[in-house]
Amino acid sequence: MMIYVFIQVIGGKLFVIGNQLEYPRLIEELAADIVTLWKDSVIQETYIRGNELQLPDCDHYFMEHLQRLASPNYISRKVAAI
Repeated sequence: MMIYVFIQVIGGKLFVIGNQLEYPRLIEELAADIVTLWKDSVIQETYIRGNELQLPDCDHYFMEHLQRLASPNYISRKVAAI
């Protein structure tokens, strides 16, 4: 039961972010929250059935690299190439 309360809290944070005109920088704390959501069995079942829901193919890549993307030292490869 406690995990569902935690998931609701994370969902609330993401809902607030999703309604902003400019998204905040991805920080490690938020990345950890997103990873917690990603590991939830319902989310995983939904992802497995993603072809039925037309989920983007890149979801898995971003979830696998979320901690790296949230690092304060992260530089986008596009920016690094300039």
